[in-house]
Amino acid sequence: MIRASQPQLPGENSDIKPIDLHPPDFTECTKTKVVYPNGATGMLSTENCRDDFESSRDRIMSQLVRELWSELEAGERGITASDSEVRERYSSIKSTPLPNQPDFERMLERTGQTEAEMLSRIKRQLLYEKVRSAVKNDRNVTDQEIADEHRLHRSKYLSETTRDLRIVFTTRRDPAVAAFAALESGDSWSAVAKRYSEDPASKADNGRFLGVVKGQFEPKLDKAVFKATRGEIVGPIKTQFGFYVFAVTKITQGKPLALAQASPRIKQMLQSEGGDQRLKRFEAAFTVKWRARTSCRAEYHVPEVCR
Repeated sequence: MIRASQPQLPGENSDIKPIDLHPPDFTECTKTKVVYPNGATGMLSTENCRDDFESSRDRIMSQLVRELWSELEAGERGITASDSEVRERYSSIKSTPLPNQPDFERMLERTGQTEAEMLSRIKRQLLYEKVRSAVKNDRNVTDQEIADEHRLHRSKYLSETTRDLRIVFTTRRDPAVAAFAALESGDSWSAVAKRYSEDPASKADNGRFLGVVKGQFEPKLDKAVFKATRGEIVGPIKTQFGFYVFAVTKITQGKPLALAQASPRIKQMLQSEGGDQRLKRFEAAFTVKWRARTSCRAEYHVPEVCR
């Protein structure tokens, strides 16, 4: 039996009773007289009862599964919670005044929990708190954390975008201007490079300069290369070394790196994070990891926690 506590029952302003939903027919639930927030009274419909049941079921299922995940995660990390720690937390909860619930045992009864179930849930909560504390305070980066980050955000870790060029380099401005004019008039890169370029390597390859990545050139030329559109003749660009005329012939976008290639970059990034950032990253990986390992019966399948 699943119980729900809304809407409020007549005359129960300070101590709301749960509604017995009785799925799947909800016959008892539809006999319940209710008072709505606007003061109107009425009877619950089957649709009301079914919606309440499904939302309650999903909420409870999600909570229970996540509590189990906490216990399993703690087990993998070798983290434990002693009986004395659990009892101490339990005593603290019992001694804390509850709004509209002066009697702790009555609260357990109303929520359908036994003391043993409450102790089990407290233990799992303690374990999760300890896991979070360990994550927040641990600056060591594990292989599992690197793998989790790579799996969750693979699109962030790409090989560098490269550009292939045809290029002419001269130490004086006038030859660079002449090279640009010749290219604009339709002369081939091969002919122009051989006539004007002073860079032996690219000149020998008809002006080709392949696989350029950001930061490879002097800043002014680098900016121009990665701003240029494909096929556009650009120049002359003056640098501290001389003058350049170029055109981008091919742009190769970065592709996702394999884990082994991305690992050094990921490790450096994770080591630089603060505790709160590590916790945020852990929470995302925690859900993905344990959801992939969780199978639920069809009638209790909650997409949030079931694969």
